[in-house]
Amino acid sequence: MSSSIHQPHDKFFKLSMGELQVAKDFLQAYLPSKLLCKIDLATLKLEKNSFIDETYKTNEADVIYQVKLAEYTAYIYILCEQQTVVDPYMALRLCIYTMRLIEAYHHQYPTEPLPLVYPLVVYAGEKIWDAPLEIFSLYGE
Repeated sequence: MSSSIHQPHDKFFKLSMGELQVAKDFLQAYLPSKLLCKIDLATLKLEKNSFIDETYKTNEADVIYQVKLAEYTAYIYILCEQQTVVDPYMALRLCIYTMRLIEAYHHQYPTEPLPLVYPLVVYAGEKIWDAPLEIFSLYGE
């Protein structure tokens, strides 16, 4: 999987978040406290994979960290969205990327329990994000 980033702000994001202390500070500021108190940031490890579709590679960058959650492996999937409009189907894209990450983990560790993946979007648009935050909102009533 290619991790080529075309936009300078994506490169800056990816380089910055590649520094573990920057990543730890970011996660301490933006993860929910209920999750933050359960993960061990001392075990934070940057992964080299990317799960973004080719269609979105020009305006997205993703960073994946592995971290221990109790005795389990967990991943924090950070997607930096560099578009100026809200995508009403972002929850679907995140679901797809998350499942790709879980599938890759399962292929590498077929006998291990599946990992927790916590997706986090960094949105850089001016409009307030009003799209659904989880996939179930995308289903009809």
